[in-house]
Amino acid sequence: MANKVVALLVMCLVVVAAVQLPSASANEHDGDATAHEDDNFSSCFKICHKDCTHAGAPNTLCEMKCDGDCFNKGVKDQLSELQVNVFE
Repeated sequence: MANKVVALLVMCLVVVAAVQLPSASANEHDGDATAHEDDNFSSCFKICHKDCTHAGAPNTLCEMKCDGDCFNKGVKDQLSELQVNVFE
């Protein structure tokens, strides 16, 4: 009986470790954003969120709005950089 309990414990540890490894490696390479792009998004989000909440909008609405707006701004900036690099 004790052997079965130990075997079950070991199997649980193996399963937990197997699940944790892929998620940890995915977090390490989560996107190809550079520190500069993260700073741009972060500063855009902070300014937008502050302005939005001061205007009286609910926090959740401001988070959703600013996340979308700042993401779109980042994509537009990246596309304009690509267009400049392609045509040079």
